[in-house]
Amino acid sequence: MKKKIKKACSKTKKKCSEKTKELKHHVDTVDTQLDNKITSLEKRFQELEVNTVWKLKDCQDLLKTRVNEQFVWDAIKTIEENSKKQTTLIC
Repeated sequence: MKKKIKKACSKTKKKCSEKTKELKHHVDTVDTQLDNKITSLEKRFQELEVNTVWKLKDCQDLLKTRVNEQFVWDAIKTIEENSKKQTTLIC
């Protein structure tokens, strides 16, 4: 009876040890995969940040050179004043 219990106990310990090794291997594999994905995501975030900053700068530059309503009204006013001056000089 004791031999059977010792044999069963030994067999159970061996199976537990094998399962533990399998689980450790699986955890290591998943850990490596996660590290790779995290690294990939970090790289993509950096690229996204660079592209976003570039696009924002480009938009700011375009807005600086864009004609706005005030510029148009000022130009019309200047043309009217020049026209009046020329009309006055002719008369």
